[in-house]
This record gives sequence, C-alpha cells and structure tokens, in this order.
Amino acid sequence: MAGTGFQLVSKQANGSWKLVAGEIGIPDFLKTKGAGGWPDLMIGGPGFCFPVQRWNGREYVLHRFEYEGKPCKPPR
Repeated sequence: MAGTGFQLVSKQANGSWKLVAGEIGIPDFLKTKGAGGWPDLMIGGPGFCFPVQRWNGREYVLHRFEYEGKPCKPPR
C-alpha cells in the first residue's frame, strides 16, 4: 500500500501561511462544521472506522469516529 498524507494550511491576515492540520491518511472534508464554519475533517485510510477532527477556533482536535456517516468505535 502506498502511504498518503496531507498538510492543511490557512492564509493569515498578514499574508503568511499557518499549518492548521497534518496527518497520515486521506483527508475528507465533511458537511458538518466546527468553530467559524470550518468543515469537520475525516482522516481516511485502511479499515472501517475513521477519526473526525473538528476546528475549535485554534486547532483541529479529535471530535468523534465515524464510518459512512454513522458513529462507530475504533478497533483497539
């Protein structure tokens, strides 16, 4: 399997760029939203239960796990 990762950046008012998220996996922007209307971010990969991060106004943090739009529990 080929590894995939991403880095999400945001342009700041002063013209600089700020790293707001970076993970190993495939990003999927969801319709649900966090602070400031930023979309929730599902981190996909192998398996059937994926972490969803939500923007809290400062950073993306783990909010829930889901698969095909439904809550799930990650394997241990």
